Amino acid sequence: MRLTGVFINDVVLALIAIAAFSVTAFLDANFALVLLGGGLIYELWSNARSWTEPSHSFSIGLPALLIVAVGTITFSLSIEIFWEGLKAGLVTFGGAFTVIPYLQEAAVDGQHWLTDAQFVDGLAMSGVLPAPLIIFSTFVGYSAGGLVGAQAMTFGIFLPAR
Repeated sequence: MRLTGVFINDVVLALIAIAAFSVTAFLDANFALVLLGGGLIYELWSNARSWTEPSHSFSIGLPALLIVAVGTITFSLSIEIFWEGLKAGLVTFGGAFTVIPYLQEAAVDGQHWLTDAQFVDGLAMSGVLPAPLIIFSTFVGYSAGGLVGAQAMTFGIFLPAR
């Protein structure tokens, strides 16, 4: 089965795919930004009404999360952790295990949140649990920034799947 038949199943997706290819090939645009932009364009195209309609529910979860975030960790580190999680979530389309080398480069070599030994230990521990990528990425976020870091990384990983 061809991937284009599975993933590009309407005219809008075809136009976005052509535009993404053109921007990547001819303007040498960053792949992650092109992927994120294409996803945002399609989300707004297909679900614009749900973004503009008022919500009829109330949740105490977000205010409590914000209070914990402000008291626990700096905002800039949370954004860095979220950004790394978002980038990792964008490359999981090839399968969950395709993101492990990316996380190693980001968390060990780039940001120095973990040592190589901690990275391998966390990866080994997550392998015995269900959903190892999510558990492992949450571990990386927690190691980088505590509870808020874990939440930021997990939210970043899941956001592209929405």
